[in-house]
Amino acid sequence: MSRTSFNEASVKKLVLEAFGSGFDNYQTKFQSIFNVFSPERQDELFSITARESNLQELPEGSPYPSAPIKEIGRKELQFRTEHKDSINVSKLMNRFDNYSAVIREANKLGYNMKVQMDKIGAAVLNNATSAAPEHAVWDGLSLANAAHKIGETGNTQSNIVNGALGESTLVDMYTLMQTQQDHAGNPQPMNMATVVYHPSKAQKVYETLRSPNDPESGNRNVNFLYTFGYDFVEHPLLTNTEDVHLLAGKNFHRLMYGIALAPEVNKIKAEATGNDLYQCCFSAQAGAVDYIGYGLISN
Repeated sequence: MSRTSFNEASVKKLVLEAFGSGFDNYQTKFQSIFNVFSPERQDELFSITARESNLQELPEGSPYPSAPIKEIGRKELQFRTEHKDSINVSKLMNRFDNYSAVIREANKLGYNMKVQMDKIGAAVLNNATSAAPEHAVWDGLSLANAAHKIGETGNTQSNIVNGALGESTLVDMYTLMQTQQDHAGNPQPMNMATVVYHPSKAQKVYETLRSPNDPESGNRNVNFLYTFGYDFVEHPLLTNTEDVHLLAGKNFHRLMYGIALAPEVNKIKAEATGNDLYQCCFSAQAGAVDYIGYGLISN
């Protein structure tokens, strides 16, 4: 016999609270990495534009020069899928389980929903070297590539450095970001603002970037790389444990994460069985629209 009397409203409250507790226990990473937005269309379209810098030194009172904004490419993100799961609670479970299993499962479901949201964002970074259409940026190349198009100028530039994380590869990446051009060929120096890495690289990242002393010498010189003031994101869902991703500020890079349906959980009564169904769902999609403002150190 159940140890407590059945109270449907109380059970629902306990289950939803357990779901919320699990949901809150996982701290997502995608919000620190991506530009999060609410899509207005199922097929959200992003334009890649170029405009030649036309700043000129002119006599006092001269007319303002102007240059047209030209669309040089597009990237689409589709919102046509939902992530769903449910907990099926039978009448006998309501009577004999005292809700403990249901509450444990609700807690795990809330946690797993949050993890799934992070998997969507992690897939963009995990496929940074893939040129498959769903992973490519506007120029048809992988997010990290040594020959990205600079608009329609006919020139290319790289945003990938090959080698293990260390002083030399970080200086190389710093140089790439500082000498980057926009899609009209204008200089667009970028600072590396966020470092994303697997937990297995935590010690190396600390020694190389977070230690105030030189990580590669015995005389404890001041660490040049320490002065950049990064934000650090340790991401356990990265599949390539050697890769380190570096991003400029969110106002410069175009890694996008759209939430079409916010996470929710609802309780319904299944007509065929009379069971209680706790149903959860959300809809989200992530993608890299452009490569500018992103860099990869890949070993």
